[in-house]
Amino acid sequence: MVRARSRPAPHYHDNVQRAHLASTRVLSALLVGLGLAMVVLALAKGGGPLALGVVLGLMLAAIGALRLWFARDASSVRAPGGSKR
Repeated sequence: MVRARSRPAPHYHDNVQRAHLASTRVLSALLVGLGLAMVVLALAKGGGPLALGVVLGLMLAAIGALRLWFARDASSVRAPGGSKR
């Protein structure tokens, strides 16, 4: 009796992880850009260093930069079996 060859199951989990990581990087970069734009606009309109736009812009830029930093670390983490995720 001849058995049909079964194909290996697609790795949906890996694809979902890659998509999640890519979207995290894109949204984090947008946060950095939005934060820097807020700082520039607040300073251009005469705001001081403690103006609301400057403070919130710096916070958004910092949050985006940290998310980018952690996303970079997540891409190099190895799975428990030793293979790269």
